[in-house]
Amino acid sequence: METSVLTAQQRETLREDEIRTRIDNERYLRDHPEIKDILNHVMSQVLQHKPENLRDFVADVFSDANLAKNVARTKRHS
Repeated sequence: METSVLTAQQRETLREDEIRTRIDNERYLRDHPEIKDILNHVMSQVLQHKPENLRDFVADVFSDANLAKNVARTKRHS
């Protein structure tokens, strides 16, 4: 016996929304390939420096005025 809080229609709507969100996210990532370069740069910095406070470190990396140059440099060296 199923004890779901959601009705069958609500579960189906939720499933359709999840699929639509996943498709939208994939489309966005495809339209913005620079995201991969930025995340690769952030990961390389984290692994190189191994900061104690990851949240503050990543915030500093993202707020660096030279972020675009640093991302390009990381991309060239990978």
